Amino acid sequence: MAGRLGFRDLASAVLAEVASFDTAFLRTFIGLTRDPGRVAREYIEGRRVRYMNPLKYALFAVTFYVVTAHLFGAQIGPPRPRPGGDARFDLIFSLLPYLMLLALLPAAALQKLLFRSSGDRVVECYVFGLFAYSHVSWLLTPLVLAGIYALPAGAFAVHGLRLVFWIWATLGFYRPRSLKVALKAGLVFLTFLFFTFVCAGIAGVLLYWWER
Repeated sequence: MAGRLGFRDLASAVLAEVASFDTAFLRTFIGLTRDPGRVAREYIEGRRVRYMNPLKYALFAVTFYVVTAHLFGAQIGPPRPRPGGDARFDLIFSLLPYLMLLALLPAAALQKLLFRSSGDRVVECYVFGLFAYSHVSWLLTPLVLAGIYALPAGAFAVHGLRLVFWIWATLGFYRPRSLKVALKAGLVFLTFLFFTFVCAGIAGVLLYWWER
């Protein structure tokens, strides 16, 4: 039976958690920067202790991206459709990075279908998507703070960076690397974007219904 809890025990537990978090986060961040496909493949094959949980990593990355943008007053979506803005429009774009986590699910289902010879399950393809999508959020943060969305083709540049990273990650996730794999990766990514707009549309309808 454990003894009575003291402040030293509480502090030791917190320090252990922080140290564990820092180690797993740094190892995941560096690994995804160098070879994102390999990190995702190692995680689903069972080497999970060395890496951060992909859903936790995604939520952390996306939250940092959103909070940092708001703190610095940076725009995280295309310009407002009309002068004066729309509170509902602004709210949806604030939630969009989180809605994209849901849009990864149908993309994962398509990825399983297109790469069925690999034997990966939908949840394993979803893990890949979480790593690939969330890591780009770290790379996009300085660009967003610099005002990339205010540029005429800013949104295309953002999605272009996401597409390039996604294809690169997919080429490392599946072997051998080939044009066929890259084309399939592009199709999965376009599906991901399509369902992102679907999720945004559903969120808009729900907000409209809630406000009535």
